[in-house]
Amino acid sequence: MNDKQRAITELQQKLYDVSKVQNDIPPVIPDGIFGDETEESVKAFQRKFGFSETGKVDFELWDRINEESKKALFILSDPIQVISIKKEALPLVIGQVGKEVQMLNRMLQHLGEFYSNFALSELGDRFTDETQREVKKWQEIIGHNVSGEVDKLTWNRLAEHYLL
Repeated sequence: MNDKQRAITELQQKLYDVSKVQNDIPPVIPDGIFGDETEESVKAFQRKFGFSETGKVDFELWDRINEESKKALFILSDPIQVISIKKEALPLVIGQVGKEVQMLNRMLQHLGEFYSNFALSELGDRFTDETQREVKKWQEIIGHNVSGEVDKLTWNRLAEHYLL
C-alpha cells in the first residue's frame, strides 16, 4: 500500500467512525480507493457540517473529520471508569439518584475548583437543577448537544478532565 492509499484508508476509516453516530453520513468501507462511495460520504459530511459540497478534502475539512471521528469514538466507547459504571446506567438525568450521580457531582465540583464559571456543586447523590445547569455549561464547552443529560460523550469528557 502506498502513502496515498494509506491516507485514503485513514480518511475512510474516520468517515466510517463518524457514520456510526451521524446517520446522515453514509458509511464507507476503508479500501484505499477514493471512489464514488467515498466522495458521497465526504459530500454528506460537508453538507452536515456546513462546508461547500466539493467532494474534495482540504486541511480544514480533514481537521473537522478528524475531530468528529474522535467524538464518535468517544461516544461509541465504554464510559471511562472513574467509578464502576456500566454504559446502561447512562444517560444520567434530572431527578436521578445514585452513586453515578454522586460521582458526576464530584467531577462537576472538580471543574468548579479550576474554572470560575462553574459553581462548586454540592456533593450528593441527587441530579438537581443545579447539576443540570453545570452539565449544560460543560456540554457547551466541549461542543456537544446541550441537553443537560449526561450521555457517554459528556461523561467521558468529564472523566477525562477529572483524571488529568
